[in-house]
Amino acid sequence: MSGWKGGGLLLVLAIPLALYAAWQVKGVVRADMVVSDAPPDRGAPKEQLIASKDKTTKWAADVRKASAVVLQYRQPEAGDTPADGAAAEVVKASATRSVELRALDQFLSGVEKPDVRGSQLAADYDRWKGAADRAREDGRAVTDWLARPLVVATSGDANRAMNDLESLLATYQSGSNFASRRQAAVWRIRGRLAVIKELSARADASYPTAVAAALPLKSDSDALKAALVTFEAVKNQVKLLRGDIQRAEEEGAELTGTLRGEIDERYAVAAKCGARERLLGLFAREDLFTNAAGAAGWLRDVATLYRDSKDETDKRNIRKKVQEFCEAFLPAVVRLDDDVRFKGSAVKRKNILIEYETAAGAAREQTELSDSTDGLNEFNAKDRYQLKTTDVRNLGVPGRLTDLEPTALSRTALLYNTERKAVPPGISGPKWNAKSVEDLKKKCEAQTELVDKLDKLKLPRKKADTAPDDEQKIRVRLEGLLEGLRTCSELVE
Repeated sequence: MSGWKGGGLLLVLAIPLALYAAWQVKGVVRADMVVSDAPPDRGAPKEQLIASKDKTTKWAADVRKASAVVLQYRQPEAGDTPADGAAAEVVKASATRSVELRALDQFLSGVEKPDVRGSQLAADYDRWKGAADRAREDGRAVTDWLARPLVVATSGDANRAMNDLESLLATYQSGSNFASRRQAAVWRIRGRLAVIKELSARADASYPTAVAAALPLKSDSDALKAALVTFEAVKNQVKLLRGDIQRAEEEGAELTGTLRGEIDERYAVAAKCGARERLLGLFAREDLFTNAAGAAGWLRDVATLYRDSKDETDKRNIRKKVQEFCEAFLPAVVRLDDDVRFKGSAVKRKNILIEYETAAGAAREQTELSDSTDGLNEFNAKDRYQLKTTDVRNLGVPGRLTDLEPTALSRTALLYNTERKAVPPGISGPKWNAKSVEDLKKKCEAQTELVDKLDKLKLPRKKADTAPDDEQKIRVRLEGLLEGLRTCSELVE
């Protein structure tokens, strides 16, 4: 009822009254026609024509008076009462109706104290006004809630906020017949949009911290868990928003303009949260660096999310993470072979001791042979110690530095470490791209079979580490990484 405008309702009510007035006028005309004598064949006398003219003039004046009152829906004023009985009844009925229309018009217009004097519905108007006032008061409680700032950090906060709003909406809808279900549906949507906006802000704040951690992300880290929980909360609220929208459309609400723009914006936020969630999953894969053949597939999955992203900050973070992945996926260094050659035979590195003089004539000391290309090893021992005064012992068997030689696998390890370290730092662009990986791959191709056997252990290896060495499969890594960077070049451009 609150949706009617006073003028529009008056126009509708005018239709039957106008028809009634026309019917009354028609009745008068027919009555005159019945009592009138048929004109003689040679025309009416002059006196009869004058009488007919006077009667017609009076009838037209009565019609004008009745029409003035009926069509204006007002009380008759002095001079508005027609002489014709039928027209006078029309004016009287219109006067009665005008009282009702005046009261209805003021009520619908929201007049604080509508004039209902003389209305047959005066008691009803008092009751309706009370109900309308309750609806306005309950509606004001809802709008006040919507105007207050929300604090929504978790899914629980979101649910509690919406429960509070639903309680206010229930009071509004059940408290009065003047409550609008359509308006309540719109208010519900606005409340949901506000909740999602707050959760989105939390998601935007938690994501950078989660993604900034070193690869692979730890699935049990507080930062990662906080981001994922917030993303899930946003997606759940957007799912509920879709239900709210369907409910509003069933009530006939028009979701256009600014409201539709906010709805579309929240849909985009949910899509971004879903993409970020999947991206964090890729960054937290447990086999990220242990699966030697996984580079190409991982890069394709990342590139799909990269292409779909509309956020330039997210794209920049992805490109940064791809560089971090490449840097860690190709080991910076590998250790030397467990064996060395001593007097022409392969012996265990751990059994080799270097015995040397700290100074001329000083007591001799011993040191172990390192498996690091940067430590004391078979490649540099001859340069670090005097050949004549330095001994090499293998399980007590003496020898000279000239008896110590690297294996072919150790030579390959040295080659890889040297070339890996020489990869340009990417001053004018990203360090890792298809070209830099291809160049490294070509430099290692001469010793492909041995490169495959280089293991993944960090240097130096702990003495307590007795686990078998896992092959690094560097050739497989180079080939897979090269394929992925060629296919997904936008990740490094």
